[in-house]
Amino acid sequence: MKTLLLALLLVCTAAQAEPITLGVEDCGIINQCHDVPNDVGANVTYLSYSSGTQQVQLILDGLIYSAFRVNSPPFVSLALFASDGTSVLLSAQYSTYRTCTHSGRGQTCSTHWVLQGGSIVR
Repeated sequence: MKTLLLALLLVCTAAQAEPITLGVEDCGIINQCHDVPNDVGANVTYLSYSSGTQQVQLILDGLIYSAFRVNSPPFVSLALFASDGTSVLLSAQYSTYRTCTHSGRGQTCSTHWVLQGGSIVR
């Protein structure tokens, strides 16, 4: 009986540990990705990084996960925590490109963030 319960626990744990593979998403100039595509159809409604507060925030299936004092991307096995004590591991790779506009003798440039992929492990 104990062996059966242990085997069931291992199967359930292994099933939860499957990664969610993230797709490509344009995150704009303030690095906020909305409705991130993924391979399992999980509800990844928000993923952002704020360089000012050094905070990463993820909304997955309606639950908000955060990490503070984070260096800028890429993120490799970054632990994010929710208020209910649950956690996920985030790996994310980004690319950037710049656009510039000219007006008279002035020029304004912006850096755009693009999520190139990654994974979330529950």
